[in-house]
Amino acid sequence: MARPRWDRRCTEILTRNAATHTNVEMAALIATETGLRFRVPTVSDHRCALGLDSPCRNAWTGPLRKWRPWQ
Repeated sequence: MARPRWDRRCTEILTRNAATHTNVEMAALIATETGLRFRVPTVSDHRCALGLDSPCRNAWTGPLRKWRPWQ
């Protein structure tokens, strides 16, 4: 079985939706629009290479996780 190749269309989908979708959602979106299935780490690597930030869905839990009173 051959691996799918990341192409220009995948990059366009990623850059268009990066601010609103997580890597899991991006992998599913790319699969539905192009028919190519990529693993989540692959999407994450391409997002990082393009310099795109991930959406901050749980921005309010960040300080709580940094505080960690249980440690």
